[in-house]
Amino acid sequence: MTAALRIVRVSGAAIAQHLPGLARLRIQVFREFPYLYEGSEDYERAYLQTYVDSADSLFVLIFDGDRLVGASSGLPPRQREMPA
Repeated sequence: MTAALRIVRVSGAAIAQHLPGLARLRIQVFREFPYLYEGSEDYERAYLQTYVDSADSLFVLIFDGDRLVGASSGLPPRQREMPA
């Protein structure tokens, strides 16, 4: 019997502990057609560091037991000063 899916919301520095699983998941998903991506975990971790570095970032992670099976991410739009 499969464990119930668990949804976890993390942001900012709390994302760091999930980088290995997120990197593997992104490589697995993007390896499929039409992307045919052959990335590396090192590249993915560096890419995902932007989310760790932003206190306002968001990841919604879906776990089946202890296995990460899905994720959705978000970053706030860049804030800029409006000209006077």
